[in-house]
Amino acid sequence: MAFKLNKDQDSKLNMLLEKLTTSYDGLKTVVEEYNTGLKELQSKVEGEISKYNEDLSNLKSFVDEVTTEKREEFDEKSETWQEGENGQAAEEWISTWEGAELQEITLQFPDELEIDFDPEDLDLPNEP
Repeated sequence: MAFKLNKDQDSKLNMLLEKLTTSYDGLKTVVEEYNTGLKELQSKVEGEISKYNEDLSNLKSFVDEVTTEKREEFDEKSETWQEGENGQAAEEWISTWEGAELQEITLQFPDELEIDFDPEDLDLPNEP
């Protein structure tokens, strides 16, 4: 004798598959909303990163100008002055400016969500 779902089992299977399909449709909808929102927010973040990095570039240019100018002034001073208390303080100040860590911001954005299954792909026969 071949296996077969009885009437109650067949009815329950159909009900469960309908519920699963409804849940899947709801999930697809929110995943699409998430991905759309993700794209919109990523675009905004990228715009702000671009502004920040541009402002950082301007700051780097200023820091380079100041350190070049101050290094030249320092180098023009006598060796005695450079080795003295004021010279050492100036050297430390210049070195701090030269060593400023001004890093551009880069971010890794998450990928969009994907659902790799569809309930329509289920193959549950109710008869052999």
